[in-house]
Amino acid sequence: MVRYNVITFNDYLKKAESGDAEAQFHVGECYFKGWDVRKSKKKAFEWLKKSAEQGYEPARQALDVYLTFDLAEKGNAKAQYDIGCCYDQGRVLGTYKEEAFKWWFRSAEQGYVEAQYNVGKCFYYGDITKKNLDNAFKWWKKSAEQGHLRALSYLGYCFYTGKGTEKDCDAAFKCCSEAVRAKIDVAQYTLGMCYYYGRGVKQNRVKAMRWFKKAAKQGYERAFTFLQSYCLLEKAESGDAYAQYYIACRYKEGFAMDKDEKKAFEWYMKAAEQDLVAAQRKVGECYIKGIGIEENKVEGFKWYKKAAKNYDLYAMCKLGDLYFEGIGVKKNRKTGFRWYSRAAGSGLALAKFKMADCYEKGEGVEKDEEKAALCRREVYMLNIII
Repeated sequence: MVRYNVITFNDYLKKAESGDAEAQFHVGECYFKGWDVRKSKKKAFEWLKKSAEQGYEPARQALDVYLTFDLAEKGNAKAQYDIGCCYDQGRVLGTYKEEAFKWWFRSAEQGYVEAQYNVGKCFYYGDITKKNLDNAFKWWKKSAEQGHLRALSYLGYCFYTGKGTEKDCDAAFKCCSEAVRAKIDVAQYTLGMCYYYGRGVKQNRVKAMRWFKKAAKQGYERAFTFLQSYCLLEKAESGDAYAQYYIACRYKEGFAMDKDEKKAFEWYMKAAEQDLVAAQRKVGECYIKGIGIEENKVEGFKWYKKAAKNYDLYAMCKLGDLYFEGIGVKKNRKTGFRWYSRAAGSGLALAKFKMADCYEKGEGVEKDEEKAALCRREVYMLNIII
């Protein structure tokens, strides 16, 4: 909002005294906020009331908010919550998220249930105040104890995930079973997870899908993504190699399903055994790094070589690394260089850079700085970024 100078305020005052509703509104604002005139809530309310009585809507809204603000400053918990919402939504007072949190916190400390829920959200997401999961859980617990069902649903989710508290799936199931009475999406999703994995309740995939669908229908993204994963899992179980590979990736990263590196490896292996090249490379990586399976460099080399022979460029390049470093195979830098060359010849920029290093240092090939420079130049000319 524009800040008025002394002359402008006086001009508004003259118009206000002659009955101009808009001017009366501006004069009231100036008195309330102390803009170029001594602050006076009494005069502010008088002018805003005159403007509102003439049907000027901004004055009516401002009068409501300023009266609420006055109550908030006097310690009224509901008014403090409402003022926090005004700051959060940019109503009359402007959008100041930090002020919103400050007023919600004051209200929450007095036990106002909605404020306690909002303070919990602020601590959980960390977009207004510093993220603190322990505090988020604490305030949601206070709100839930007063019967706030959305707070109860988030409490259940915290119990399920172990965020801000000890993991307790029994408590998660109990909280969300009660919260779903209000058809709250996060409670529906968490119940789905409990039923799907048999945590806090006997496993029941049929009921799990029912709850996931309810949450997805309300637009809850995690439920929708989990349903996608479930469909993918069905295809994987029926033998689809591509589905097996993507399910493995989801288990490995913990995307839309619980992270489980052992299951990830098992699904990569199923896909690899069907000659899916990307899966063969992943099996090689798992063996080399000990992801979901006991580390076995020789087996890792074997699977990378399978993928490389099936023209996977990244596997070719990795095979070059293994030969260079003697991992899972006897060190042979000349053979390693040949694999770099094959991958680079098929367009892999990373392999071309590795060739440049070999030429520059004379490793696996005769030293040749001109060829090293040429390799790097070819990559840059193609505008490829590693």
